[in-house]
Amino acid sequence: MAEAVGLAEQYPLILASLVKHYSEQIANFVQFQFFAGLRTSEAIALEWPNVDFNSGEVLVHEVIVYEQAQDSTKTSTSRKVRLNSEAMAALERQKKFTFLASGKVFHDPLYNEP
Repeated sequence: MAEAVGLAEQYPLILASLVKHYSEQIANFVQFQFFAGLRTSEAIALEWPNVDFNSGEVLVHEVIVYEQAQDSTKTSTSRKVRLNSEAMAALERQKKFTFLASGKVFHDPLYNEP
């Protein structure tokens, strides 16, 4: 009977495969999502002014659903989310792609647009 393998063991393999086969921006997004705990609609709406590198937190206050921005989250409550070092590392790597380009943290690497 095969042993169950946890996320801690699988995660490095998944990330290595993403880096090998896809844009680094995709790997950054997936790593961020693995460890941040945000809904996908919240992560794609995340803007650089809402990332606090000093405190290791992000402010979540809007979502993008079906390409439409909404001014509130699913629960209609803004919140600060404390990030671990893995999520912060993904944001640090993402800076070179989008920090100066626009407000959104994550872009579609095919079109270089949020």
